Amino acid sequence: VNTKVVINGGTFDATIKGMTNAMINVSEDSVVTINGGVFKNVNGTIPQFAPYMFTYEKNGKLIINGGDFYGGWRFNGETTTTDIYGGNFKDNEVNTVADSADTATQGGVIYNYGTLSIYGGTFEGNAAYFGGVFFNYRTMNIYSATFKNNTGSSMGGVIYMPNSGAAFTYIGEENEVVAPNVVFENNTAKGYGGAIYAKNKITIKNSTFKNNKSTADNGGAIAATNIRLAIENCLFESNSSAEYGGAVYVSGANTADEKELNITSSVFNKNTANRAGAVYVASSAEAYIFKTNFYENTAAYGG
Repeated sequence: VNTKVVINGGTFDATIKGMTNAMINVSEDSVVTINGGVFKNVNGTIPQFAPYMFTYEKNGKLIINGGDFYGGWRFNGETTTTDIYGGNFKDNEVNTVADSADTATQGGVIYNYGTLSIYGGTFEGNAAYFGGVFFNYRTMNIYSATFKNNTGSSMGGVIYMPNSGAAFTYIGEENEVVAPNVVFENNTAKGYGGAIYAKNKITIKNSTFKNNKSTADNGGAIAATNIRLAIENCLFESNSSAEYGGAVYVSGANTADEKELNITSSVFNKNTANRAGAVYVASSAEAYIFKTNFYENTAAYGG
């Protein structure tokens, strides 16, 4: 309790046979800072509750400035905080075919039930059934990061947001510093949302979505249902979906008195779909699109 721990390097290996406990526990009101090191966890079809790479107690905080993180998953619990400023998060995987109610299928890197902020880092080759990188149940801010070659075998190649009244995701600049520092590239979902599937409010600014795809469903880059999706100063290029919305798919009405889709000052280039090559808005949703350019987007039906 009330301790501060700093890790500057070393190897932490949970793949040792028989290990079932978390490698690092962030105790109550404590702060753990990781500046480097190699962290290896059990990959693939792990049990629902063990082993975690990190576990948290009330008001615990984890700060990651660097390091290499492989295999398994991390759980950011309620009343806890994780800040990531750098590091390589590669080939982390949880169950990619499983019961949708089992948290062991959700978030290849982090299942977030607290406050998660990303200021930097590379997330590559991660996989889960829902949300190849993140399953966000509470508050998540992504200010700068690269997401490449991640997979949601069901929905959300990078991010899956469930229908939770407490969930919110912000992607874009911090403190009004405008730079395209968040990149989603070559991410895939079989179902909705090659990069992002959201059932809660999400704002996206100054981000690039390139070559993301939904291989059997809707929303090559983003799919959103019954929420408010705001997009500003973003580039969507060469994304694709097998059905509706090569870049963006929006359906359903939200409960707030606001439009379901707002797009401003963005570019949609060379996206493809079976129907609606760039953006699909279902009849139950409303959209506002302002100062946005569309180039060479194609669809078999509906333009």
